Amino acid sequence: MQTFGSRLKDARKKAGLSQKEVANRIGTKQPLISELENDEYQTSGFTPRLAHLYKVNARWLAEGKGPRDASAIELLDDVELEDLLRRYANQDDSTKAIVQYLLREDQDPRPAWMSEGTASFIENARQLVREQLQAAKQNSSTEK
Repeated sequence: MQTFGSRLKDARKKAGLSQKEVANRIGTKQPLISELENDEYQTSGFTPRLAHLYKVNARWLAEGKGPRDASAIELLDDVELEDLLRRYANQDDSTKAIVQYLLREDQDPRPAWMSEGTASFIENARQLVREQLQAAKQNSSTEK
């Protein structure tokens, strides 16, 4: 089984980067990269940045679990999207189901567990937000 350091070194080499290049890109010094690759530390605060740089799955890099290759979502640079995805991942199943229902709008039927009253409330809230967004857009275009 590979160690944290050996996964780091393997990923860096496959990315075609030197330790110095990696250090410069993540904002540290080359000796730290060497120490990490030689298992002088079991983990690092730089692990998420290294995973992104090497285009590998952060969990695989840190723990050796899961697929090696990063998903397309992990490669995104959009900090707001990453924050939303993390928040979603930490929700319970019922909250995730509501979010999925909201995002899919009319594409999916109402889940069996959701009452008609809840579905109606969500649809009314969705319509209210649409109207407010439209009004805000109109206001911003008339101000220009």
